[in-house]
Amino acid sequence: MNKNDPLSLEIATYYATQHHLAPEQILEISLPTDRVWITEGELEQVKAQIDGYFSPKIQALALAWSKPYRVNCIGITYGITLGYVEGICSNLDKATPASLYFNHPSTQPFTDLGIRPSMMLAANDVSSAKKLIERGVKAWGNQPKATAYFLTTTDQARSSRARPCFHRVKSLKNLPLKSKISRPIR
Repeated sequence: MNKNDPLSLEIATYYATQHHLAPEQILEISLPTDRVWITEGELEQVKAQIDGYFSPKIQALALAWSKPYRVNCIGITYGITLGYVEGICSNLDKATPASLYFNHPSTQPFTDLGIRPSMMLAANDVSSAKKLIERGVKAWGNQPKATAYFLTTTDQARSSRARPCFHRVKSLKNLPLKSKISRPIR
């Protein structure tokens, strides 16, 4: 959790309560709240705090903040899980380096591979976060069948890795979709 962000503290506390986490499973770190990114150096400091704090038994992480959410051009979950890859942001038309954990049978990724997969518990308000956490608690242990879609947009930066990673199955254009933004995204 980000101790500089009251929303992060409240969300993390609720998550910890719902998942019955012990105090040694919770780390408070200090991140900026005035920007959406951190530098590669700041990422190294965060990773050092994480690795120095958690025992080898901790296999994965839940990050409870909405900002910052990136390190240069990569998502903060990628950075915290795999570290910063030098040169990755100058090769946006190429696929991101493959994760050791992709298609790996391990259920103990830190023990077996030395990585802790991370997920972001991002929300704009406590109510939304609580709903997300409660859905997760209800789904725990279930293995529902699902279909996933990777969508691209006309925004080149957001869609840069689509071509090398995924083949096009179908192109959907002029869908009868309506979108509404109820509050500005920051």
